[in-house]
This record gives sequence, structure tokens and C-alpha cells, in this order.
Amino acid sequence: MNFFLRNSLILANFLPIYSYSSEQIDVKLNSLSEPISVYVEGNTIYYSSLPKNLVGHLNFQINTIGTFYPNGINDNNCELVESRARNSINSLFPNSVRLEQRNLVRKYGSVKLKLSTSDSFYSKALKRKIVDNISEKLNHFLSYDFKDNFQIDEVSFVVEYDRNAITNIIDQKEEINKQLLKINDINLLKKGAISVEINSSDFICDLYSGKAKIKLIYQGKYGLNKETNYILNNTEIEQLILYINNNRIKYFENNILNSKEKNLILSSILLKEGLQNINRANLDINNYFLLLDQITNSEDGKINSSLTTNLLAIKIGSVDNYPTKYVGTLKLDVQKTNLKQTQ
Repeated sequence: MNFFLRNSLILANFLPIYSYSSEQIDVKLNSLSEPISVYVEGNTIYYSSLPKNLVGHLNFQINTIGTFYPNGINDNNCELVESRARNSINSLFPNSVRLEQRNLVRKYGSVKLKLSTSDSFYSKALKRKIVDNISEKLNHFLSYDFKDNFQIDEVSFVVEYDRNAITNIIDQKEEINKQLLKINDINLLKKGAISVEINSSDFICDLYSGKAKIKLIYQGKYGLNKETNYILNNTEIEQLILYINNNRIKYFENNILNSKEKNLILSSILLKEGLQNINRANLDINNYFLLLDQITNSEDGKINSSLTTNLLAIKIGSVDNYPTKYVGTLKLDVQKTNLKQTQ
């Protein structure tokens, strides 16, 4: 038994006693539309609050010969698009003419929409800026571990049309929605940019004029609520301390000359009885020796005379939860520069 206890105590000395310091910090960066809050625990960072009103940019790239080639998207070309859209529904024209005019509006206006945002929570560059900001605030320049606890489960989009939008003339907006499906892509937040090909020149003109606006809606979860696990809960700790204090005299009062090794054995027996008394006799062996190491005096092996709840509140890990639902809306501002063909 002495051999087992001695080697177990050696093992216990190498088992970690966990301690944490935590803090919530607001981070404001010029590249972000709203501040971000992060939870810092030791050297680990988690998102605790994220912006919900996101800002993105939309630009146009004309790659092929069509409605907007070679002069780009402008008021004159969009007037032509509107005229063709009206012709396509004008019953005075034969079907062949109406179909031709419709195709010119909905098939031959190929433009690439280029979407971008600085609100990219998955971006390594953004995380680096957050880490640097926190290091500066805490005056603690260490290598932080950024735990990515931001999770997007669904991406959707909404297009809001003005009542005077050219797209309303032909209508049948499901054709445009099919082309826009590719923007339901997490890569806009993950990489900061995506692109999608659109063939409907009426829709392009409405985006250009502001009569159509795209909103991306991101739904997911974020924020780490660390549910910390302890070897014993507070009630069990109080009961264990009470039992040990009431029975200490039986083991150590008349054993002043005991060796440290014998005192450690007596301490381990008293702890075991105390655990049995609170119905925790089945405690994991590693956790048992963590407790024993915490309550015994390193000099003589006896149980410390002043045991406290904090002393025995030993953390043994935590469970990561995602307590906060996230719904963020990204509005795209149209950039009206460099609209001509990009080589």
C-alpha cells in the first residue's frame, strides 16, 4: 500500500490544478461597421457579441458583349433596357418581336456582381487585428488562441424593389432569384468577397439606380458560455469539510511523531471516508489525488487545519455551449465607379 500511495502522490503532483481569469472586452476597429465584444479567458479568445447590422459593397464587372458593352452601366443604357422591357409586354408587337425584346433584357445583359465586406468574422486578418487590439488594451503581448465559436447555419437573401423598378415591368422575379442563389454563400463572411453572374439587365439597372437593394441574412450562433465542471459542487465541499473537521482529531491529535508518509496515508483514509459520507466514493482516481494534494500540508502530510470552499473548488474542465442565436443583415451599397469592361 505504501508503494501505491507513494507513486500515486508523485503522479498527483504532476496533475494540473486549473485556474482561469476571464474578462469581456469591446473591440472597435475602423474596418467594422459595429464593435465586437470578445471573451478572454487566459490566452483564449471567444466571440461574445457580434455586429448585426453589417455593411457590404457591390460592384459590377462587364465581361462580355451585350447590353452594357462597351460603355458600362449608365443612365442612357438603362433607358434602353426599360424601353425593351416595355416592348416585351406590348401586345401591339408580334410575339417574335416581344420575345426578342425580352431576351435582350433577360438573357443578354451578362454582368458579374462582385460582393465584398469588411465584416468578415471568419477572416484571419480580422482575428489578428482583434488579438492585437486586446494585447494593447491588456498590455499583455502574448500569443492568443482565437477559438472560432461563430457558426453560421443558414444564409438567405431578400431583394427589395422600388415600385418604379424596371424589373417590375416583366416581373417574373423568380428568374432573377434563381440567378442570385449563389450569393447564399457563407464565403462572403468567410473570405470577405464572392461574385455571381447575372443576365438580367433590368435587374442590373435597378441595382445601379437604387431601385433594387439586396440584403443577405445570416442565421447562426455565437458566444461561448463555458459551463465549468468541478470535482465537487459547493454543497458536497461544505459537507466534506464538516466531516473532516469533525473527525480530524481521531487521526492526528495523538500522532504528533508520525512520519510524513504515515500522515499522508491517514489523510488519504480520512478523505476517502469523507467522500463515502457524501456519496462520492466512486470519484475518479485522478480527481481523488487532486483533492488529496490540495488538502494536505506539503511539509508533514497532514490535512490542513483551515479548509475552505475555494480551496476545494477544483475545476476539471468546461463544456462549450453556443447560447446566443445570431441573425445578422448585410446591406449592399452599390459602387458606381469602374463600371466599364474589366480586362
